[in-house]
Amino acid sequence: MVKGWWVNLFLLAVLLAGGGGLWWADREEAARQEADTAFRKVSSWPVEAPVRMEFRDEKDAIAVLIREGGSWRLAEPVAAPADEGAGKRLVEVLQATYERVAAPAPVADVAPFGLNPPKAKLSLVDDKSQELVLLLGEKSPTGGKRYLRIGEEGPVVLVDETSVAGMTQSLDELRDKRLLPGLTADRVAGVTLIRGEGVLTLEKAQEGGGWQLLSPWTTPASATRVSAWIGGLVETRGSSFEAVSPPANPDWRLALTDSAKAIRTLDLWRRGEQILARGSDSPDAMVLYSYLGRDLDKKALELVSLAPWETPDKDPESLAVTLKEETLKSDPKEASWQQPGWQALRDFLKQEGQQGVEPEDRGPPWVKVGLEGSRELSLWKSGKGDEATAWLAVSDRPYHIQLSRAQLMALEEAVTRLFPSAGGETPPVSDGASAAEEPTSGESPATTESGALPGEGERLQVEEIPPVSSGADTASPTSQ
Repeated sequence: MVKGWWVNLFLLAVLLAGGGGLWWADREEAARQEADTAFRKVSSWPVEAPVRMEFRDEKDAIAVLIREGGSWRLAEPVAAPADEGAGKRLVEVLQATYERVAAPAPVADVAPFGLNPPKAKLSLVDDKSQELVLLLGEKSPTGGKRYLRIGEEGPVVLVDETSVAGMTQSLDELRDKRLLPGLTADRVAGVTLIRGEGVLTLEKAQEGGGWQLLSPWTTPASATRVSAWIGGLVETRGSSFEAVSPPANPDWRLALTDSAKAIRTLDLWRRGEQILARGSDSPDAMVLYSYLGRDLDKKALELVSLAPWETPDKDPESLAVTLKEETLKSDPKEASWQQPGWQALRDFLKQEGQQGVEPEDRGPPWVKVGLEGSRELSLWKSGKGDEATAWLAVSDRPYHIQLSRAQLMALEEAVTRLFPSAGGETPPVSDGASAAEEPTSGESPATTESGALPGEGERLQVEEIPPVSSGADTASPTSQ
């Protein structure tokens, strides 16, 4: 038995030694491969080392790029922002590894490698004024590989074609083609857009981030719609550049103010199916696609606030609602404020409508809602059920709002609960409401001035008001 234990221990030791040997061999192989890869790198320079690049393409056109604050900027052939992706692709060539040395230095004849002349030349300079030159040759006959010479007198190596893709870019690809380079939508604090005789002006509030329309009228703007519109302008990209000047009277003149109060100005004009844009400090004009015209022709009515109450995180200090001759009032101090009818009315006030529309005379309003101060909402309704359409006018706004379906449902619920004797189907009880609050049969009980149910058999005789068709006598806002 003792002999058997010794045999087992011996076999275990052999296995451990064999496993350790395999682990050590794998480790040595990984280290060897890592050292071999490092040895076969095109350069030992990190991608952060270059501070200046001169790139010459196959047509012998030259571009000079300078690194400024971590970003690349074109210095030649024009002074303009460089495309960050294009600059990154150029310096990434430094990290390429070659498959093998195709011709060691000195190379007697570089013509077989497509290096006389080279297809592209990249000269990189670091902050110590050291220079590295890379010359791009032809594709290899085997495919997927390309010849690259390291240094003007160095060896020719074979590299993967994708690792030197940066050197196959055109000079046009090096240019930043964003309409407003370096500007993001969240940094825009003001917009002025002049088109013909009309002016559209928007300003961002310093607190809260809300937007205000200043022209063609002064009225609250929709933060969601304005942000999406500005985002579309800022993210617009062109296709190319041309050395042309804007006409004396361009179709649009766009000025954007950023959060640091710096102003960026662009002249934009149509040319056939294209739009051209040139900034006040641009060396040439950018060629853009014609669809940008839709954003530049955006109407003020498409940017206005569509919510009756502009501060959704805060309730009004008081409310009054009038249906025909009967008016009910409530405020946070009243017990009725928490009743379902008043809650539905507050929900309605905070929801956005479907769209802004030109004001017109729609006849006597169906319902009126009084807000704190002297502000008043007038509401009109046409049709029934899913076919119903409703509009509202806010007393201090120069346009009407067509209600969304959700708004209309919240308003109908509020009216039915606050004026049950007006007729119509009573909606289901909302969360927190008691079934006792719902009418059961016969004539529905009405509410008192505070919105509570009256006592001692008191009734409010209110007839249902039929839908009213409308004509127009209100001054129409401009469509700018």
